[in-house]
Amino acid sequence: FHGFTNVALRQYARYINFDPNFNIFDRGDCEDLIQTIRKSMGLHSKEKRFPKKGTVNSIISKSINTSKSIEKIILNDYPQFMDFTEDIQKIAIEYDNKHFEGMPLSKIKFNGKLKSQQAKAVAALLEKDNGVFVASTGFGKTVTGLALIAKRKINTLILVHNRQLAEQWLERIKVFLTNVEVGSLLGGKEKLSYQVDVATYQSLVSRNGLDIKPAIERYGQNCRSSHL
Repeated sequence: FHGFTNVALRQYARYINFDPNFNIFDRGDCEDLIQTIRKSMGLHSKEKRFPKKGTVNSIISKSINTSKSIEKIILNDYPQFMDFTEDIQKIAIEYDNKHFEGMPLSKIKFNGKLKSQQAKAVAALLEKDNGVFVASTGFGKTVTGLALIAKRKINTLILVHNRQLAEQWLERIKVFLTNVEVGSLLGGKEKLSYQVDVATYQSLVSRNGLDIKPAIERYGQNCRSSHL
């Protein structure tokens, strides 16, 4: 059911004024994002106990689903947290802004030196949210892509057409990226880190050819590699 709904929504999204590139967050994803925001705002270290991430998520979700203000939700259902109303409202604003931006990779580092043309390519790609990078054989497209990932500092899923290309990417990642977890989804074997991962297109599609594995929704950006 979930796979069919996902496909149907993407196919007909434009008819309900919805972006077909939407992401789907489950409760765990939402709570993890809220926890990240809490820490960035210093709200996890208050002297008086701040509500847990699950409670904050419930408050924000109920506010959205009932079209009621967060203040009203807290007053009616969570009066013990009235002192934190303003802070929770700030989290809700930041949550809405970051909901589709992926998870930050603040410590990721690129261990390499780019050639002049590679550096120009990275600079040009950083100016856009989306783009197509085409270069000749021997340019160093994989290294350029890894440098871009390190610059953006957002969790990334690298998509390739076959296992051989996936293994090449994984080898380059080990050489050029540090301070980041690396995983893969190859041949049905799921070892995803949700930081920097490599997967084949086939591995993301279920056996019935309709369902897309929900893992793809948990990344801030996708890097699709093709060798022509």
